[in-house]
Amino acid sequence: MFGQEGYIFPADDGYVQNYQRTNISEPLVENLVTYASRTNDYAKENDCLFVLMICPNKSSVYDDYMPGTIYVDESRESTLDLVKRRLIEEGVSCVVPHEEFRLQKEKEQIYNIKYDCAHWNDLGAFYGLRMVDEIVHQTYADIPVMQRNDFELTWEEVESLEFYTTEAPIYDRLPKLQVIQSTTVATDSQYRADVPMQPGNAIAYFYNENAVNDRTILVLHDSFLDDRESWYTYRYREVYYGARVNYANMQAYIDLIRPDVVVFEVAERAFADDLHAYTELGNMVYK
Repeated sequence: MFGQEGYIFPADDGYVQNYQRTNISEPLVENLVTYASRTNDYAKENDCLFVLMICPNKSSVYDDYMPGTIYVDESRESTLDLVKRRLIEEGVSCVVPHEEFRLQKEKEQIYNIKYDCAHWNDLGAFYGLRMVDEIVHQTYADIPVMQRNDFELTWEEVESLEFYTTEAPIYDRLPKLQVIQSTTVATDSQYRADVPMQPGNAIAYFYNENAVNDRTILVLHDSFLDDRESWYTYRYREVYYGARVNYANMQAYIDLIRPDVVVFEVAERAFADDLHAYTELGNMVYK
């Protein structure tokens, strides 16, 4: 749907109702918080840092460009405010950057105006993941925080929406960040044959003998972090990268991989979408 000043946003019911704060599911938030708290405790017991990241919807950052005819129930707490408050109360390291992003958007375009309205762009990803890095660096001083000069910034011009061609002609200019540091990274999908995965999924594995440290990171993510493995492989010796649908295998990952850092990423829209299917979140127990 078109918002103000040409901005485009997703128009599905769940997305809009989340923006309106009319479909907030406190039990679902509590299930995720319970999972995160128990995972955080188990990670600490195994000398591992756990960080939960919630990636904001475009409507939570560029809300001033949403259609003015859509009512928002300001008397209710937003999904992001609720989950952030509960994670902090439970002592879970978290990055829920909607407030920081509202400030950053005044300096740079961190979600595209039109193209791929469901996700942040590379600049948004950089600022969000750098916030994760800053938390990690507090525990592991030898893991550097990513910097803008680690990347080459280029621009791509697009003239149609990602799901259409001539039916929806547009013009948008997309920022693209590419890691500058050249590294020789070995990959081996069979490195840990005993690492469990959900059917139809894979855990990508990368080994960089020239990394600045010997640390290992596990990233379980959704589409917000797709194709960003290289943002980690130049800084970590070992990188495991897979879909968050593998959440139920977290104990096995910590036991077998022995990661120094675990990043678990969830998009805000998941609270109105597929997170409802993660029925075991609140029931996961570490033994």
